[in-house]
Amino acid sequence: MSSNGVASLAPSLVNSPAGSPGFGEVQPPGVTVADTDLVLLSCLADGATLHEVARRLHISHRTASRRLSEICASLGVSRPIQAVAWAARRGLI
Repeated sequence: MSSNGVASLAPSLVNSPAGSPGFGEVQPPGVTVADTDLVLLSCLADGATLHEVARRLHISHRTASRRLSEICASLGVSRPIQAVAWAARRGLI
């Protein structure tokens, strides 16, 4: 954090192309994400809770949670925020 209280990113992260892997990320080969999964990730990116996402998608909370776990596993990430960031960096959400 700078002296004026503003956080800054490393230039290598700011200047990397949107479709390229981010810091510490290895892009899984041949990964595709279904449109419904992108809607789920987009809702999370907008700040919705998983309960709200489930309601919006007309699915149970358990189904939303399971689907999010499957998305993370397919992308090779361990946290939902990483899946959201992965999709955002590629302009998918």
